[in-house]
Amino acid sequence: MTKVTCIFPLRSGSKRIPRKNFKLFFGKEMFRWPLDELLKSNLVERLILSVDADNSFQLPSHYDDRVAVISRPKQMSLDDVPVGEVVRDAISQVGLDTE
Repeated sequence: MTKVTCIFPLRSGSKRIPRKNFKLFFGKEMFRWPLDELLKSNLVERLILSVDADNSFQLPSHYDDRVAVISRPKQMSLDDVPVGEVVRDAISQVGLDTE
């Protein structure tokens, strides 16, 4: 089975609910639900969390070395930036081979 690198864009901003992704939902932050499922799937070899430049995000300590956090530029953290641009930024930051 082929394992993949997953890029997970994570924004702290929200127009209606400030810091929505960091609110608790059934005992853990909202962003952790899909992140945990990705890691449980055994399909993900490496997971790159792309976070807002002004976000002082700290990865919870229980995540293993398959998860890395990168900070994207402020202009890439706005709500109207297409996810494809965020993914391209992450690919260039970590030097992934796209071929």
